[in-house]
Amino acid sequence: MSSGPTLRRRALLAGAAGAAAATGGCVGELRNLAGRDRYRQLSLSIATVPAGHDAHAVRVANALRENLERAGVDAAVAPTSPDVLRRDVLVNHDFDVYVGRYPSEGRPDELRTLLHSTYGEEAGWQNPFGFSSVAVDELLAEQRAVAGEERAAVVGEIQERAVELQPFTVVAFADRIAAAQPDRFDGWPAGGPARLSDYLRAERAGDDRTLRAALGDVRPTRNRNPLAVEHRGRSRLTDLLYEPLVRRPAGSPVPWLARTVEWETDPLAATVTLRETPWHDGRPVAPSDVAFTYAFLADTSLGGMDTPVPTPRRRGAVSLVDDAAVVDGAVRLAFATDRREVARRALSVPILPEHVWREHTGAADLAGIDVAGGRRRRSSGPTRPPSAAARSGSSRPTPTGR
Repeated sequence: MSSGPTLRRRALLAGAAGAAAATGGCVGELRNLAGRDRYRQLSLSIATVPAGHDAHAVRVANALRENLERAGVDAAVAPTSPDVLRRDVLVNHDFDVYVGRYPSEGRPDELRTLLHSTYGEEAGWQNPFGFSSVAVDELLAEQRAVAGEERAAVVGEIQERAVELQPFTVVAFADRIAAAQPDRFDGWPAGGPARLSDYLRAERAGDDRTLRAALGDVRPTRNRNPLAVEHRGRSRLTDLLYEPLVRRPAGSPVPWLARTVEWETDPLAATVTLRETPWHDGRPVAPSDVAFTYAFLADTSLGGMDTPVPTPRRRGAVSLVDDAAVVDGAVRLAFATDRREVARRALSVPILPEHVWREHTGAADLAGIDVAGGRRRRSSGPTRPPSAAARSGSSRPTPTGR
């Protein structure tokens, strides 16, 4: 790259489960910048993963580089290992332009954490662009307050604003490819397992009692901390380590660690009773673990720092809970929305054992993590968490009806 000034814009090129690209809504700013000083070369670095990890992302990055060069911008593609790239983009917010995949679940509620200005300074997938718009914030608040056709209309307007302001640009949706050997295990859904609960549908077709999964990403085997955003990619196997209160095996909520969920209205709240399920060490999953989980994910320092340090993952779900308290052997959750269909997302976060995780509230001291001013400090958590609720055998919660 030439020696001109580098424009540091937190612009993420992301696509819902696909390769994507964007300029963080800064096309107009680029034009104005060039107009003020037309004799100085504008340079941009396009960060992405190597072709061996994602050939589609590299193709998008190269096409973007060619287009920028035609526009007079000195651009270069900078392939970086996935964990380092995610750390730079999602934790340190240190990038010009990024091309990669956004781990979307296709739910409209993701738009809030993706675009709300409240999350602009936080680490993780929530608003890594530093995007801020009062109008969009108001629409995102309205989205939580309405239902039915009215909510669909608000979601459509949010999408129109995103297209207009361009904090990110969706370029493509990559195909999901899966393969299975039906002579060992059968019963897979068409196209392979798409949800974690799909593994429960597998039936033995031979003598093999062990289901072996082949991964194209080694990071889940090197770091099993479910909160470490830089080590979590397209594979969701790490999410099997800790169970949520409720899963959605086929789109409908099914109690999982929860035995029952009783809803209250005006204001919206839910009282959750738990199954008698042990952790790995035999200690029972307790209501205090649930209350601790929501407090910890909202502030991984548990009040130990000047400002809260929320988890870099599952921020949208956790932000739906105003309070979690143990009441008469159950957990009562008070919500920040009056819409039950929105609040249900909060029940999908993994429940953590308090006796394991409470000690992991200090500032992270990891290579490559920017901790200037304490803004982006976070708990490192156990790299290989020793506890997993009901992973296999008789300790797995049995799904029940609604």
